[in-house]
Amino acid sequence: MEAFKHYYFRKYFNYWIVLTLCIFFIPLSADTYLITGANGAIGEAVVKKLAKDHDLIMLSFNEERLSVLQKHLSDTYCHEYLHLCIDFNDTDCAKKLIEFLRDKQKQIHGVLIVTPRPNFGNNLLAERSNWEEMFQSGFYGPLSVLKATIPYINQHGKIVIIAGTSSVTYLPQYAGAAVLRRMWTTLVKGLAFQLGPQTLSINALSPGVILTPFHEERISKRAEENNRTYEEQLEIETAQIPLKHYTTLDEVCNSVQFLISNQSDGITGKNIVLDEGLSDSY
Repeated sequence: MEAFKHYYFRKYFNYWIVLTLCIFFIPLSADTYLITGANGAIGEAVVKKLAKDHDLIMLSFNEERLSVLQKHLSDTYCHEYLHLCIDFNDTDCAKKLIEFLRDKQKQIHGVLIVTPRPNFGNNLLAERSNWEEMFQSGFYGPLSVLKATIPYINQHGKIVIIAGTSSVTYLPQYAGAAVLRRMWTTLVKGLAFQLGPQTLSINALSPGVILTPFHEERISKRAEENNRTYEEQLEIETAQIPLKHYTTLDEVCNSVQFLISNQSDGITGKNIVLDEGLSDSY
């Protein structure tokens, strides 16, 4: 009998330790944040930044990768991490989210909309079907998701839209994307007035080139083509940037964390440019 007790004591001891830590060191009611594009470079970086201290609702179109991310967070921290597979190309994507939020009955403290980077090119006289596809995935879809979350956002909640510096600086290679970015920043200004009476704040964050694995690979490719090292290529590319480097994911995460916190109280309707000083807008 003693051996039996000893066996089960050892088996469940670690579980009791984890449970005790969760009870005594985790707030009984953690803030909840909803993040779209949770499997993208920006979204996932923000998710991992916030996961230590907050409950999260993660949205993305890749169910398998969402499940892997949720398991990683659950194995690492003691908060609640929910996920939902949402595709902005689906015109009914908001209905799926509404049913999800109604079922979970979670009060949301903040929302991060990571707007997709459209694969549109620079032809502003493209066919109507091309524009409609870009608007659905890059504007209508994300906007319908934002609209679906608003009834569940607490008073003094914060909304952050990830736009881009093409909202303030003309970049020929991103001419189509610039139209969308400008739509978002204009929408943010209007929604600041519409949502203000509900004590909700909304701001846009417009990063420049971000050193994600995608951009690091492109820099490496250009370095190889020019017979340079990665460091030499990077130095040349950032020579005209006042701070002499591209934006990092840590800088984006820190800016998002500030904008969704009470430290940003009083800031709404703004487009905050995070490009190391490159854009020439005032």
